Amino acid sequence: MPESSLWSFSLCEMRELDECKSQLAAYLHQSGAPDETIEDAKLVAEELINNVLQYGECPQAPQVEVLCELTPAIRLTITDNCTAFNPLEEIPPANLSADDEERADGGFGFLIVQKIAANLKYNRRNHRNVLQITLPSIPTETSCH
Repeated sequence: MPESSLWSFSLCEMRELDECKSQLAAYLHQSGAPDETIEDAKLVAEELINNVLQYGECPQAPQVEVLCELTPAIRLTITDNCTAFNPLEEIPPANLSADDEERADGGFGFLIVQKIAANLKYNRRNHRNVLQITLPSIPTETSCH
């Protein structure tokens, strides 16, 4: 992969998510990332963007920006204009021992993001949520065992 390279995409509606993932995959493929890493990056982006667009409390129409930086690690930065929300502190841990009805409350998508990521960092900057996700250079197993 190149020493440092950037890709970005902006979206505000769920219907734009597939195009975002497609362009991200093409960029990572062109950069020489392994297929498993590309799939991990798409899954992480989809989960986090979906959470913002479905559950984010935005004073105006939601605006999500996705930045992918190769340093040579893959670093995704998801920025949105919703009210302050730190998923690292505000999403309760998923209860893996709960029965199916109790599990319906969610939290599993973010658990998968946490399992895939080598590092997660949240900041609130200029009235925007900024979540930075660093993916490991070598693909990780995404099972939640």
